[in-house]
Amino acid sequence: MTISTLLKKFSELLPVPIYVVGGAVRNHFANFKGGDVDLASELTPSELKKYLKNSEFKVIPVNPKIGTVVLVLGDERYEHTTFRIDSYAVDGTHNPFDVKLTKDINIDAMRRDFTINAIYYDVKNQTYKDPTNGILHLQNKLIKTVKKPIDTFSEDALRLLRLVRIAAQTGFEIDDETLKGATEAAELIKSISRERIRDEFDLMLIADMAYEVKSAHYRAFKIADEIGILKYILPNLVLGKNLNQPKLYHKYDVFEHMLRTMEAAPVEIRLVALMHDIGKPIIFLKTGRYTAHAAEGAKLCRTILNELRYPKSLISKVCKLVEIHMFDLLEDANEEELMLFVQSNFAFMNDLIKLIIADEIGSGSIRSFERRITRLRTAKKILEDNKLPLAVSELKVTGLDLIEKGVEECKRTVVLKEILRRSVLRKAPTRDEQFQILVEVIEEFR
Repeated sequence: MTISTLLKKFSELLPVPIYVVGGAVRNHFANFKGGDVDLASELTPSELKKYLKNSEFKVIPVNPKIGTVVLVLGDERYEHTTFRIDSYAVDGTHNPFDVKLTKDINIDAMRRDFTINAIYYDVKNQTYKDPTNGILHLQNKLIKTVKKPIDTFSEDALRLLRLVRIAAQTGFEIDDETLKGATEAAELIKSISRERIRDEFDLMLIADMAYEVKSAHYRAFKIADEIGILKYILPNLVLGKNLNQPKLYHKYDVFEHMLRTMEAAPVEIRLVALMHDIGKPIIFLKTGRYTAHAAEGAKLCRTILNELRYPKSLISKVCKLVEIHMFDLLEDANEEELMLFVQSNFAFMNDLIKLIIADEIGSGSIRSFERRITRLRTAKKILEDNKLPLAVSELKVTGLDLIEKGVEECKRTVVLKEILRRSVLRKAPTRDEQFQILVEVIEEFR
């Protein structure tokens, strides 16, 4: 392994080995780049302070009761955890109710999740400790729990999502016994906070970017479904399974279509791509049709993303895109409708076009949306080239003009919105043009 000079220097100050453990060691053997360099040893926080007392290095307490500190080595920072024994409830809750420190590396290895994450690299002696045969499993590209799978997942159900993510990111297979145990423990995911689920969920959406494993993000959701945890995280997504769509437009059922659209989408819109048809199952169960699924989906999407504690700004953006993604599906909007739609949704147009492209691919490319996209892009370009106003605040005429013209206060908002509408349709960016529209509108409103 490649170890920094400062970390090597630090190891020389200690009377016992200091180990790198976890992602960085795993990635070294798997020939992946990166990985967090987490440290572990038998030394307690107080012992570390004692040995570093007269050195250039510092120990910052994080949670000394469970043996965790941050080591500051010059401009490098590392988290260090003392070898320990974690005691958990059997309901899958994430945090241990009791922690005892130990000097036994083998015992410490047994508290970890998967064997490939329980390989220890001795910084000073440049050797490895592998109590659970993790190196062999890495060579075989296999993920296996360090002890009985049901015990591992019952201790901490977040490990179910970590299993999904790591399998997808690496492209590794899951050991049969581990897969069976994960399936048996699936319901325990309900004990994990929505925030922690969201964090892992976000990493699943970009799983292909970790180590450049193609379609890893798609595989992440397929594994989550296979194990049985997806139905607890996104039940409305799973409702789309075996829900067939018109063969004229779709190759896949609703569930597979949403996953395929997410797979095809660029990173920045994968969340909305996954959610874009989330309203289809529920609206179909209500009406027997998919009509109005976009509006239903936007409402449902807001509820789901609020439960997962996403930022309000992101929720608003995703819900808006879900709401408008069906516009001009049949390419029958007239020029006026196109211009006004693009004007009122201008901030979302680039993402909407990306979503439409992904939607086409996710449908099995049975039907081309090329003309629809061209129509939207053309309308957007007209707005840009003519520097047309996108909102009332961008009009060259203002409320003061309305006051001078004697427009009643209760009518001013309506008048300004009508001026905006006509300015877009007439391609009227100047004050003179918009003022003329104002005169016309006042005359008509009398």
